[in-house]
Amino acid sequence: ANPRPVKLKLEKIYQPCILQTKKRYVGYAYESEDQIEPIFDAKGIETVRRDGCPAVSKILEKSLHTLFKTRDVSKVKSYVEQQCSKLLDGRSTVKDCTIAKEYRGAKYYKPGAVVPALVLARKMMAVDKRSEPRVGERVPYIVVHGAPGTPLFQLVHPPQDLISDLGLRLNGAYYVTKMVLPALDRMMSLLGVDVFQWLRDMPRSGRLTTHRLQLDH
Repeated sequence: ANPRPVKLKLEKIYQPCILQTKKRYVGYAYESEDQIEPIFDAKGIETVRRDGCPAVSKILEKSLHTLFKTRDVSKVKSYVEQQCSKLLDGRSTVKDCTIAKEYRGAKYYKPGAVVPALVLARKMMAVDKRSEPRVGERVPYIVVHGAPGTPLFQLVHPPQDLISDLGLRLNGAYYVTKMVLPALDRMMSLLGVDVFQWLRDMPRSGRLTTHRLQLDH
């Protein structure tokens, strides 16, 4: 005998959408036939992940909205260039540039590890051993300017340092080349777009070379 018919229930339809990898996708979701306005739905990408910084999340989400609504890559490019200029000129807020990484506990890192969360935890414990972050707690930090060739772990500071030390400046080149553009590239490269070329085309992008941050995508 034939099995009983299987009824499939509509969950969501995405139009348009970008499928990055398994469990990493984003699109405009429709959940019913009479739904007029779509829902921006993202899974596993920087707009919903907690290990980046707000600037990356905001720029990526606005770029995707612009792409989905207009289907015009040139409009996305214009917006991204404006935001990159803002970061490079030091016009971004401390809040938007604060990164928060999970602290795994001192004994769970390899000997000699210099990841930012551990570096800052060590600094905190050097002042007060009781100030060690809890395992699983997210340690906030910013990346500041330094001499050419300075290792990243020497450029990380607690966000409050930027307020108390007037000699520190946010490292816009790092945020652009190591955080914003890689996140965008993972999406836009699927459309054949090179977002790193957008940076090279910017009139003042030459300043990035002074910080020895290579566009090594």
